[in-house]
Amino acid sequence: MKGFEEEKQSNEIKFFIPTLQQTEIVGRTISADAMHTQRESADYVVSQGAHFHFTVKGNQKNLFDAIETWFEMEAKHQKAAYQEPLDKDHGRITSRKIWMTDKLNDYVEFPHVNLVFAVQRTVKDPKGKKKDSVEIAFGVTSLSKDETSAQEVLQVNRGHWAVESAHWVLDNSHAFDEDASQIRCGHGPENMACMRRFAL
Repeated sequence: MKGFEEEKQSNEIKFFIPTLQQTEIVGRTISADAMHTQRESADYVVSQGAHFHFTVKGNQKNLFDAIETWFEMEAKHQKAAYQEPLDKDHGRITSRKIWMTDKLNDYVEFPHVNLVFAVQRTVKDPKGKKKDSVEIAFGVTSLSKDETSAQEVLQVNRGHWAVESAHWVLDNSHAFDEDASQIRCGHGPENMACMRRFAL
């Protein structure tokens, strides 16, 4: 199973730029999860007159370590650059904060970075039946402080993960289980993918 996942991720990385080549991206902000946080991807997006908003995880270790150190040593001890109003939907209370800086621009080993950011998402059960959960996500963007705000960066981050949650349903839920599909012949894979997305 591990080999399948590695092959799948490798194939997705290869298709990132060819997929973008099929559409006009000038002036847009392209968000992507950590799998696509690649130097070649950043170079391509910027070369086309667009901006990137990439999640950073362990596959870019030096970049991740630099942002994590900044967050632990400095950012989290300061007031967040922006905090959303509390979200009380779905029977839980969710709060989101974001910190960002341009101090690491000349230090991080990743092209075209103008801001690094950290997003903290805290979920509380108002009935107190479940333990509070706190998640920290790191990222980079080619947008500068003059071109965006902390609120806008957080909105892009939220928008991206709304899409990712739909992908999770397709890939992992028992209803769709797209990753385990054995359909391989003709146009079957494409047809079934369309049907799953229509149903979703």
